[in-house]
Amino acid sequence: FEKNTSPEIIGEKFDIVYDAGGDPVSCAYCMGLVKPFGILLESACMPHSFVVDLDPLIRGEAKLFTQYGYVPSDFVWAIKLLEENQRDFSRVISHIFRLDEHQKALDLILNKRYGKVIFKCKE
Repeated sequence: FEKNTSPEIIGEKFDIVYDAGGDPVSCAYCMGLVKPFGILLESACMPHSFVVDLDPLIRGEAKLFTQYGYVPSDFVWAIKLLEENQRDFSRVISHIFRLDEHQKALDLILNKRYGKVIFKCKE
């Protein structure tokens, strides 16, 4: 969908909505797209704290899962570690899924039975 398309134009709500916007506008927008009893995954790296009205989620008895995101500079140390140590970090990856296995991956993540889960986009 085009960025910030109104939920009325989309014409439907979703069981699972993922927001990585990191601001109250994107969070509130995504809350409007969650079906009753649905799930909002809020993954953000906020430059500052923000307040958002949770009423749409509460009234729809939806679940909210949060994860604090990162900015590019957060990865500088990781890249340096890989370059300097040349270790095999593949054992950290516990599961690799094809994109069409997204539900299986989500179930695994939500049940917290994983190390690092990645998606394989090309064969």
